[in-house]
Amino acid sequence: MFYRHAWYRVWKPARPLSINEERGDNVAVYSFPIVTGITAAFLGLLHVILAGYVIASRLKNGISLGDGGNYELNQRIRMHGNLAENAPIFLILMGLVELTGAHSLIVGCLGPAFVVCRLSQALGLSPAQPAGPNPFRFVGSAGSFICQVILALTLLLTLAPHLSSW
Repeated sequence: MFYRHAWYRVWKPARPLSINEERGDNVAVYSFPIVTGITAAFLGLLHVILAGYVIASRLKNGISLGDGGNYELNQRIRMHGNLAENAPIFLILMGLVELTGAHSLIVGCLGPAFVVCRLSQALGLSPAQPAGPNPFRFVGSAGSFICQVILALTLLLTLAPHLSSW
């Protein structure tokens, strides 16, 4: 289905497009989770940028495995690793919530918020930052966890009415 404005395609929740009643199928065909896809694209680009940041440090310091005791390389590895650890579960939760079609505002707000939190986390772990706690790292970590908790609870609350039929 074609929509005139691009923003409408992004903010329109995933919902059943059709049920093939002619053949007696009772299977809904869902639209693609666009907001999750856009969020995944931005996180994928950030992942590649952070991986390049690690590779540049490895080449600069001549370290091929581990961090070789190098503080800068260790920080860059953690910047990349933190994204790799948090993004997959967030995207899975976000995609599932978007596919329910019930909470498009939550999905539309949490996707960009998570990307900003991951950028903040990476900035907080930057070798230019002093060791120890800093506001960028706190906002990135806390914000990412809050986004994941909201999505997990939203998914559970959305699915709760269907659990009684198990």
